[in-house]
Amino acid sequence: MDMGQRRGHDRGRKGGEGKGSDAELPGASGSPATEVLSASAPSLSALIRRVARRLTAGQLTLACAESCTGGLFAHRCTALPGASGWFLGGVVAYSNEAKSSLLNVPGYLLGRYGAVSRPVALAMARGALEAFRSDYALAVTGIAGPGGGTLRKPVGTVWIALASANAPPVAVLLHLAGTRRAIQAASSAALARLLLDALPSARGKPHGIPPVSGTMALES
Repeated sequence: MDMGQRRGHDRGRKGGEGKGSDAELPGASGSPATEVLSASAPSLSALIRRVARRLTAGQLTLACAESCTGGLFAHRCTALPGASGWFLGGVVAYSNEAKSSLLNVPGYLLGRYGAVSRPVALAMARGALEAFRSDYALAVTGIAGPGGGTLRKPVGTVWIALASANAPPVAVLLHLAGTRRAIQAASSAALARLLLDALPSARGKPHGIPPVSGTMALES
């Protein structure tokens, strides 16, 4: 499996969960599926290459906002030659303060729902979209472990989100398993698949990437 560098779980200087971190998440239904990357699944690098081809073909641009992945997704994007043609930039907003100051995530969302939540993931994606004026923006916030989990939000709880100018934002809740490094890599791969699932495919044909498993909720 294509893994990234080990980085920290999502929390600010006063704790990424914050006050009210165990509140019920709005807009989620059913039981989130566990995201599994099997040996036969596309590697993170392979998924990013597909993202690059699709964005380039459509003359589209991408930005990202990362927390628990620590910039792994952006790193893999910029590792490709010619990435400047489709990747505009990324923000690693690790603390709550960074999420607010760099991505305009409202403080009341962080206080009420915690950093690892659907509302915050959506706000991060919208913030990146506005900051970079890109066609698409991805966001990820979660708990990569080995510590930092709670009963409601155990290690491996990750929210990813996608925002664009022409469609409602989408958020997906993932329950991941494995080491810190594996959770970061799986989260980054899920970001790529979420975008690939939204991008128009060449000649209208299916792109062959399975949709991200999890609880999918459109913002009302």
